[in-house]
Parts: sequence; C-alpha cells; structure tokens
Amino acid sequence: MTRCRILSVTLALALGLGLGAGAAMADLSTGLIAHYPFDGNVADASANGNHGSIVGALVSTTDRYGAPNTAYEFNGTNTYVHVPSSASLSSPTNQITMCAWVLLYGNSKVGSPFSPILMKSTDPGNGFMYRMLVSTSYFGAAYINWNLTQTTGVTVYNQWAHLATTYDGVKHRFYLNGAARDSVPLGITMTADFALPITLAAGGLQPGCVELRTGGERCGSASSVSRGAS
Repeated sequence: MTRCRILSVTLALALGLGLGAGAAMADLSTGLIAHYPFDGNVADASANGNHGSIVGALVSTTDRYGAPNTAYEFNGTNTYVHVPSSASLSSPTNQITMCAWVLLYGNSKVGSPFSPILMKSTDPGNGFMYRMLVSTSYFGAAYINWNLTQTTGVTVYNQWAHLATTYDGVKHRFYLNGAARDSVPLGITMTADFALPITLAAGGLQPGCVELRTGGERCGSASSVSRGAS
C-alpha cells in the first residue's frame, strides 16, 4: 500500500448513494453496516458496534478542510485498522455499497500497484469476501477472491477524493466526487464469511473516512450521488 490519508469510510447494503440536487433526503441509518468518521478514534458510528482497533503507529491528522484530528495518515507499510468479524459485516450477498474520502500519495509500497481501502480479509493479495481498492489512475472493488471491476481514466492522486462503489446484483457502479464514472455488468453472490475481519488501509493506504452500507440511499455526508445513475 502507499502512504495516504483517509477522512472516513462507509459500508452499507445500498443501491444508489448520496443525494443529488432535487433528490429527497434519505435516512442515513437505513442499510448502514459500519461508518468510520475517524474523528479522533476508530469507533464505528453506526448502531452495529463494529468498532476498530489501531495496528501500528497510526497518525491522526487533518481532513480536507484542515481540521485537526479528523483523519488518519497510514504509512503504507505497517499501519492499519482492524475490525473483528460480525454478523452485520458478513451480511452482504448481492447488494453492497462502499465509499471513502481518500488522499492518495502514490501507488502501493508493497505488492501489487493498488491499495485496499477496505477489505474483509487479512491478506492484501487474496482470500477476501469483499474489497474496495484504489491506485493513482483508477479505483475499484472485488468480491469473493476477485471478480474485479474498476473505473478507467481517473486521477486519484495528491488530492482529496470521494470514492464510492455500489453493487445491486446486476451492475457495479462507480462514483468519483459524487459524479457517475462507470457502470459494469456483474452477477455474483457473496457467501458470508464469519472468520474474516475487516481491515482498513492494510497494505499501504492513507484514507480519511470509511463507510460500509447495504440498503440506504446515501453514502458519506459529502457525497452527492443520485439513485439510478448508470
């Protein structure tokens, strides 16, 4: 993974993300599995109690507005967040949304030239249920030991970016800073794996906020992704 800064991460069972102009506000708790705002700790802000623990000398730093203690800087080698497995983290089957605010300083320092933002695994190479990843020229997601889809022609480097992926059982959609980027057909079903924990930024990433969602309509308070974009 590369050195990077993360503001927040969200995981959910969701179709469509955020709310564009003219859309009705959604209940942010609907379908929410986990939300990590990184506001001075690695606690889960959802009601599911998927709290994390810090591995390594993780540095609390500023977010995209310069506010202190509102993001974490991962060193790209041995700092990450560990979240124990739970029923809610193992619940996605054919619908899932993952999004994060990320400041990427380069490609991975170890292994492949991409950095996992969030993965249900302890291995940055293989053996995962789901994963969201980023490099300097694309971001993507993969399920059940790959089934990888990704964006093309985007620059995610040296600047804060809101990255979001959503899978509805038929299509995998990607959003960059609230705008639809790509849509890829995909037909897979995930099998629950209660043994695997969640790891955030394991393998060399530096993000700011992470959220995992599964059925709500909004991912991350700063996103503005409209339902049904293709």
